[in-house]
Amino acid sequence: MSEATKTTDQQDPPVPRSKRPFYLMWLVTVGSLGGAYLLFYLVVSSGLWGTTNHGRFVDPVINVDDLDVHYGPTDLSMPFETGGTWWLWFVAIEDCAAQCETDLAGLEAAHLLLNRNAVRVQRALVTLVPATTRLSDDALVRLWGAGVGGLPPGVYIVDPNGNLVLHYAPGDKAEHVLDDIQKLLKVSQIG
Repeated sequence: MSEATKTTDQQDPPVPRSKRPFYLMWLVTVGSLGGAYLLFYLVVSSGLWGTTNHGRFVDPVINVDDLDVHYGPTDLSMPFETGGTWWLWFVAIEDCAAQCETDLAGLEAAHLLLNRNAVRVQRALVTLVPATTRLSDDALVRLWGAGVGGLPPGVYIVDPNGNLVLHYAPGDKAEHVLDDIQKLLKVSQIG
């Protein structure tokens, strides 16, 4: 028999292939995905992940039209309109007295610190009934509406479309309101 016939008739037995590369690829894939999921859930549960705003989002969305808010006394009242500007509302269910003067002063300071963007924002005191107390801030717009009775008191950021966006409890730092309104004004294409 010739050498050529021998090689075609008899083939060398297959060389066993190592499964090591398969297991290594599988380990890298599963390890990467598992590590990514583990890192994600650790960060989310630790509170390091999330939004950078200080206030709480108003959820569900409330529009000022739903609150039936008005300018002026009851006999000469006009419905509130945003006028295409941002608003900082201080909602006090009762007529605002000494307890909210500090919060209103902080809100005024935050408004002044907006610098050139201050013209894009207005401030208002919103009460359940028309307010009668004289306040030291003459630039503060007085609003009232029966619908605000269901809102928790505090500061609200209202967008130019009339949606209440963020809420801050009474006594929250004015710096938090300032920080959030600056971010909103920076990314906003309206107002």
